Amino acid sequence: FNIPTAADIERLTRRVRSVSQRLEGIEDAVDRLDQRLAGAGLKGIEDRLDAIAEQLAALQAERTAS
Repeated sequence: FNIPTAADIERLTRRVRSVSQRLEGIEDAVDRLDQRLAGAGLKGIEDRLDAIAEQLAALQAERTAS
């Protein structure tokens, strides 16, 4: 009849639960990563890039003056 047995359905149920738990773990990890990135903020990165740009401009000015 090609009908799944009760054991087949039980194995499938366990597998779906396992995949669901793994997915929840991945979602939690992504949430933690998102919070860490938000905590670090882009402001810090922007400040660092601005400082690098200022240093490059100063070096270029020194080179031009020489």
